[in-house]
Amino acid sequence: MESRFLIRRLRHVTRHAGAAFRARTGVGFRSTSLWPVMLALVMTAMSCVNRVTPPARPDEPITVILLDHGRHPSLMLPRDRNEETWGRYSYGEWRWYAEGRGNVFGAFSAMLWPTRGALGRQLLHADQSVQVHFVRMHPIEVSSKRAHRLAQKLDAVFEADGREPRHNPDFHAEFVPHPRAYSIFNQSNKVMADWLQELDCEVRGPVLYSKWRIVK
Repeated sequence: MESRFLIRRLRHVTRHAGAAFRARTGVGFRSTSLWPVMLALVMTAMSCVNRVTPPARPDEPITVILLDHGRHPSLMLPRDRNEETWGRYSYGEWRWYAEGRGNVFGAFSAMLWPTRGALGRQLLHADQSVQVHFVRMHPIEVSSKRAHRLAQKLDAVFEADGREPRHNPDFHAEFVPHPRAYSIFNQSNKVMADWLQELDCEVRGPVLYSKWRIVK
């Protein structure tokens, strides 16, 4: 019954998405041929694991934290050499994460064409808890230089142009627009894989769903 309901909802989403796409571009597509592909992608992603292999011998090792929130991940990075302040960073779709007005079926339509991306950040002291729900926590040992470099890079994006961040209490984080648009090819798990690779981790898997495993 749940599968039939999901199929009906995917048909509904793709039908309306097709009408919106035609209105924007004048180009049409058959929603009846699209929804089975979307369903197959979802089912495949839910059954696959993203495997992360940390660097073998990182210089000046430090531990960063990959948090799995169920549908999306976030990454905790130290923001100073003494590890007294930390940043929890995440990426997602602007309407969903910054404005808090997304839903699971709206996510499918958002993936049909690029939409506004959002960079999220929560600043924490070493003795503070993240105060946000997560299902798994994955400590990863990486190079401290790479961790600080990534944190500085994300802070620079967050603080660019002096933009006023938008606070969403549901995620205990503030959000600003991200220069990279959100799409099925650039969603929260894909961006997280990019960040982990910048920490010299090897990432294998579809990175379409937040299901992570650390390979020792």
